[in-house]
Amino acid sequence: MSDTATVDPVEGQSTPPSIWDSPSLAKFKDGGEVAHDKLAQSYIELEKMMGSRVALPGPNATSEDIQRYYAKTRPATKDEYTFVMPGIDDLEPAEVDKWKTRFHEKGFNQDQVDGVLSLLTDDIIETQKRNNTQTLQQQTETQVALKTEWGANYEANQGMILAGLREMGGEDLVETMKPILDYDTNGAKYLYQVAQYLRSSDLLKNDGGGNFGMKTVEEAQVEKHAIYNDPNNPLYRSMKSQQSLADRQPAIDRILQLNTIIANANRRLGGS
Repeated sequence: MSDTATVDPVEGQSTPPSIWDSPSLAKFKDGGEVAHDKLAQSYIELEKMMGSRVALPGPNATSEDIQRYYAKTRPATKDEYTFVMPGIDDLEPAEVDKWKTRFHEKGFNQDQVDGVLSLLTDDIIETQKRNNTQTLQQQTETQVALKTEWGANYEANQGMILAGLREMGGEDLVETMKPILDYDTNGAKYLYQVAQYLRSSDLLKNDGGGNFGMKTVEEAQVEKHAIYNDPNNPLYRSMKSQQSLADRQPAIDRILQLNTIIANANRRLGGS
């Protein structure tokens, strides 16, 4: 059936097309007659749909208008949010609760929360990777610098520093100062100088004789003998070197350290 006007053959006048001739209303006609029950049911469904829709708050919306809008779009309570950040294992419950509260106050729905958390997760992981790379590089640079300067005494010097820290302040002080030893070349050298001073100081009265109990007198004597006589000792070749004093210096330094342990222990034992 056409939507165009028709001409009355009797009167010769145009008549407007019926609204029911519109293609969009054809489903409400049954055998040429309007199906009023179908039309009524469609109207009821339309009202339900319109009633469930929530208009976006405009610039003049009141706080009540905004809360009504949020009530339709966000979870009923903040605890209904799903909070997932894959790869982030150290989330504090108090921090998570704070974020959920903020999301709820701002009317975020779950999709919006998921989007924010995804961005945060990616950013945190990328920052952690960058920091880990920088930390590893700094630690490597510190180790190389100290090994270059301390040579074969590197591990012994580190042990002396840690032992001194442990003697002065226990494991808490070790944990506090360990980052300096690992990542700060100048700081590690300073700690070594402090440890050298303290191991021969009368401030520390341990039986090990000024080496913070890390090596007994017997152990010091055994190591000293090995430096002079055992080809498998890492400092033996240095001690026997005929090239220059610089080549022999690592062995000489370690012998001096061992002599200090032995001498201080003997002095204290003799004075007791």
